[in-house]
Amino acid sequence: MVTGENLPDSTKAKTYRCILDIEGDAATTEATRNGNVFTCAAREYDYAADVAELEVSLSVVWNSDRRLDDVYGFTVTLYKCAVGRPDCSRCLSDITTSPDLNCGWCNMDDVCTVQGGSICTGGWMSPTANQNCPTPVLMQVFPPSGTLKGNTAITISGTDLGRRFSDITSVKVGDKDCSTDGLEQNYKVGSSISCRTMSGTNNAMEPIIVTVKGKNGNSQKSTGDVIFTYRNPSISSIDPQEGPEAGGTIVTFTGQYLDACSEISAAIGSDCKMNRIDNVVNETTATCRTTSSAVDSTFPLVVSFDGAMRQSQDMFTYRPNPTVADVQPRKTIESGGITLTVTGTGFNLAQTPQMIMYVGDEEFTEKCEIHNNTMMLCKTPNTKTLSNNNARRKREVNPLGEASFGFIIGDVSELLRWADDNNVTIEYFDDPEYYTFEENPKMTKGGIEQINGRDLDAGSSEIDVTVYVGSVQAMVNTLDESVLTITVPIDDPGRECINGNTTKHTCVVVYHGNLPPINIGTLRYPPAGGIDSGVIIAIAVVCVILIGTLILVLVLYRRKVKGHQANIDKLLIEMEDLESNIASDIHEAFVKLQTDVTDLTSDLEGTGMPFVPHRQYAISMFFTGLEARPMTYDPEDCDEAVENAVTKLSKLLGDKTFLMAMIQILDDDKSIPNKDRLSIASMLTVLMILENKLPYLTDVMMTLMTAQVQDAIEEERPTRLFQRTELIMEKLLSNWIALSLYDFLKDHAAYPLFLLYRAIKCHTEKGPIDMVTGKSYVSLNDENIIGERLTYKELVLDIIVNDEDGEKREVAVLDTDSIGQVKCKILDTIHRNKPYSTRMQPWQVDLEWRIGISGHLTLQDIDISSEYELGWKKVNTLKHFSVPTGANFALALRQEVPNVTAAGNAATRYTNIHDSTSLPNITVSMDDTQVEDGVQLWHLTKDCDETQDVATLSRRKSLILKKQIREVTFPRLLSTKGIVQEYMDRMFAAILNTEDVPIGVKYIFDTFDGLAKRHDIEDEGVLHKWKSNILPLRFWQKIITNPQYIFDINQPRSVEASLSVISQAFYDAFRVNNEQITKDAPYRRLLYNREIPKYRDMVKGYYSSVSQMQRITKSTLDKDLRDICIKFTGLFSRISTLIELHKFLVKYRSKLLEVLETDEIYAESGLSEKLAQVLDAMPASLNEPRYVYQQDVQLDDEQ
Repeated sequence: MVTGENLPDSTKAKTYRCILDIEGDAATTEATRNGNVFTCAAREYDYAADVAELEVSLSVVWNSDRRLDDVYGFTVTLYKCAVGRPDCSRCLSDITTSPDLNCGWCNMDDVCTVQGGSICTGGWMSPTANQNCPTPVLMQVFPPSGTLKGNTAITISGTDLGRRFSDITSVKVGDKDCSTDGLEQNYKVGSSISCRTMSGTNNAMEPIIVTVKGKNGNSQKSTGDVIFTYRNPSISSIDPQEGPEAGGTIVTFTGQYLDACSEISAAIGSDCKMNRIDNVVNETTATCRTTSSAVDSTFPLVVSFDGAMRQSQDMFTYRPNPTVADVQPRKTIESGGITLTVTGTGFNLAQTPQMIMYVGDEEFTEKCEIHNNTMMLCKTPNTKTLSNNNARRKREVNPLGEASFGFIIGDVSELLRWADDNNVTIEYFDDPEYYTFEENPKMTKGGIEQINGRDLDAGSSEIDVTVYVGSVQAMVNTLDESVLTITVPIDDPGRECINGNTTKHTCVVVYHGNLPPINIGTLRYPPAGGIDSGVIIAIAVVCVILIGTLILVLVLYRRKVKGHQANIDKLLIEMEDLESNIASDIHEAFVKLQTDVTDLTSDLEGTGMPFVPHRQYAISMFFTGLEARPMTYDPEDCDEAVENAVTKLSKLLGDKTFLMAMIQILDDDKSIPNKDRLSIASMLTVLMILENKLPYLTDVMMTLMTAQVQDAIEEERPTRLFQRTELIMEKLLSNWIALSLYDFLKDHAAYPLFLLYRAIKCHTEKGPIDMVTGKSYVSLNDENIIGERLTYKELVLDIIVNDEDGEKREVAVLDTDSIGQVKCKILDTIHRNKPYSTRMQPWQVDLEWRIGISGHLTLQDIDISSEYELGWKKVNTLKHFSVPTGANFALALRQEVPNVTAAGNAATRYTNIHDSTSLPNITVSMDDTQVEDGVQLWHLTKDCDETQDVATLSRRKSLILKKQIREVTFPRLLSTKGIVQEYMDRMFAAILNTEDVPIGVKYIFDTFDGLAKRHDIEDEGVLHKWKSNILPLRFWQKIITNPQYIFDINQPRSVEASLSVISQAFYDAFRVNNEQITKDAPYRRLLYNREIPKYRDMVKGYYSSVSQMQRITKSTLDKDLRDICIKFTGLFSRISTLIELHKFLVKYRSKLLEVLETDEIYAESGLSEKLAQVLDAMPASLNEPRYVYQQDVQLDDEQ
């Protein structure tokens, strides 16, 4: 019956039919309608498929051709009683046949059929009929023989062996019972019964009889000639008779009637594993696999045949495990098949040794051949499928690089990771490329011939190449990068090729490793009895060499160049003279600064440096300047659907083919904003950290980087590589470097960097600093130095730290300091090197001048006493308030209204400023003072005075102004340089220390060295530039300029300006050549002109030392990367990170799918369907606020 809705008017619908679609054919039956219910007339159906049940679609048609819409997809199930029920027992058993099917046994036709079916011609018997099925017929017994002791579990097969287990009343082997106790689970309705034999006599052949109780209660004895034989198993020999102590030796033992049992087990001292599936067991031969035992122990083989024990006369001895001493050569090609010579000991104990290679998460094996007890030859495995998965891979982009390897020899686990244990790897190279003969056929008289190609010896040697000329093997003479030389037969070998084909001329076929046969072309021999060889193709080639005189007219306009260089030289001499004149002052200032810095950092040994947490370091290095970033914790009440969707996305990103395709597509599309690409790269970095997949991300990154090198070389722009960070791959590289250098930075470079920072800050604060412009009186940066002469003096204030006990601290300030600057200096003195984020902030406190016993005056940067003139308001300084040296000051919690005394004891308004744990970490400038509209603030100089455009002045006035600025600022620039020089040198030396080179740096430098060698880059400047663009440009410049990325400090603009000059000098030291200094270059570019060559020599020495160090294996790198994952894991939410990545994939869905669907290779991989499924799986709740990152707002307090 079928129920319908919205049916046609019954007055219009005259007839109805049901139609079943059976294997493409329509089967029709009449239908009647009663209201909304249709009833299809009963009929018998048939189908060709040999299946018990077949589901087919059902549709209803009215008035012959009007089909009702089937919105629910109605189906019906057709069935065949006969399928799977070949005998009466299985047909009538309620275990194998549901009563609802109405199946029964047709005695006339010996078939199971539905009642009333056309197949049965008579004698149909229902399951409930009080009739017996036919007599049981036995067909087979397994095993066919067993031990004399009995206890063999045999399985007897046949037909009509009962409708259920309880129908079996007895089983006899000869005249003895065969017990079915405990074997009911082995019973199969109608077809088999299991039982356990009793004891018997040797070679006795006993018939098997099964008795079944029929439906009517009568017993039925089986027919069929099935015989079980009693045997006496014996062992005659074992081979081999020795093996490794670790086990794994396949021992073959021979004898008689070894298969006469149902259960067999063996031992040689310890268990010798065997079963009938994994080990050979027949009448005369069986095998087992040894397990570990003590070295040099000797045992017989003991075998249990269903509990009957037998022992060999031969003894087996456990020998010391095989060892591997060396493997040469350690290189191969992607297709494998390269012969490696393995030397060691105990190889005669190995039966089927194999070489195993580990590439990424995959393992590849290849058999080895034992040469003698101390040497075996192994072929490298084929890993070509890996590069095939790299859809956009170009030639020479090797996705393997280096791989670990080991050996499988029995169960000797020590050899499985031999390469890792011995700190070696095997290098993978591209498959060689052979060229066909330029002339085909090529004329020859035999002897030496050459075959050309590319990368022929990369990962290979002569022993790996076999060449056939016709069906004769030619001698391989030499193999180099581009030429293979062979000796071909003098006489024509004939037209038959090695593969059996026949050609017009003599074919030449090269076999190289596991590569498929390579047809080079054909050779043509001179006809028999031919003329002298001088007649063969006597072609005179007239080579006309046109030697022209190329006249290069180099017109050097040296007038301007000479004049410019003369000015630069004059300026440098002037700087050197000035440095000499102030050398004594510099030395004196340095000694004082060294004392101050030592005092400021004396507590570091106890408290340690104020490092930022791992998470803050990652945020600074990964997400500075980017809006998107993951949350710290998982979203609250995260939907299960969201969790499932991000899990699918994680799995898709773990597909290397997809991840590389995604990165390449997004990097190739120039319409995508750089910020989005950089955000995606940083999200990927965080995700791989959280999922402990940095080794996987490294593999992807190195593959993409190698491809980028290939492209740049083909486009003849190798020196421009890695200069920017605009692509996902480039940002991944920057993040990877930041992670790889973190430990080195903290353990080795942080201390000298912190000292340099404190030295510059301390020295800069000894002179006035303009709190409005950020410019300072002393600096390394001529753009950030105050160009005027200022008058100022130092004041020493007595700061009351604790009102109760009268504790005071002396703080040195300047009379030109603003009130905010004084508060910062006081807080710096009190808190010293305490992390800035945990300190009291300047905006949280007032500065009180204590006058007399009870006089308290709160000083502010701006108040009613501030000087005002023509729209300019001057920031208050200590000089403005006429503060003398030795004045008493204190910091108090900030008041809403300054200079108003609180009720009660005035001392209650003060707090111990050492404790600020309950206060928020927010900083603002200038006491958060409100300035009225239209008023400009100034502190030391008005900004308009120093922003005058020199270029707009006349040439004469411009020169005069430049000279004035130079005379005023040069001494301060050079003095600052000389004072902090030693701190700068210490930092450079720490960074370029080769005793503790980070693993990541060594690995990527080795990668660059390999790429340069592979592409025949002989210009050392190219390689030098690659390394410099990676190390100083992507990491050290950023860290030196922004020490707040690693330290919990509040870096003033004045310090940042000086550090930026040092950072630039550091980068200049990494350049191959001096950068041309123009006449308009700022003076700061000339400051370190004399020191750069010294630093450059240090850099060259660093690069040279690193290149000479032992190579870093992939396994060592992977371990280091996993350690990094542990350090940085748990700092971000994995779910939030995946959600952010999902948003970007949704944003660029159309771009990704378009390429994935149209690119032939991507389309074959089904990547577009996978991506669409992942994106569609994310529920709409993803847009709720709980899944959206809320960026913290933090302001900087700058002096």
